[in-house]
Amino acid sequence: MAAAACGEYLLLLNNDATLLPDALRTLHERAVSLSTPAILGLPQYSIVSGDLIDIGSRFDPFLNPIPNFSTSDEGSVW
Repeated sequence: MAAAACGEYLLLLNNDATLLPDALRTLHERAVSLSTPAILGLPQYSIVSGDLIDIGSRFDPFLNPIPNFSTSDEGSVW
């Protein structure tokens, strides 16, 4: 499906994900502000406890999510 996409941005979302009301706006604003292509990850919360699991996954060269607790821009966008 990604190969057939024709928009400027591509959103990959798990079928069991629940987005906060401002999630898409926040992602779009961040994507527009960047001067280079990037993979953006959203904060993840436990569905059971509501606890923050990480603030947005980093991705290794194989695109495996790596929990991220960095508050710097360099730590949250790869």
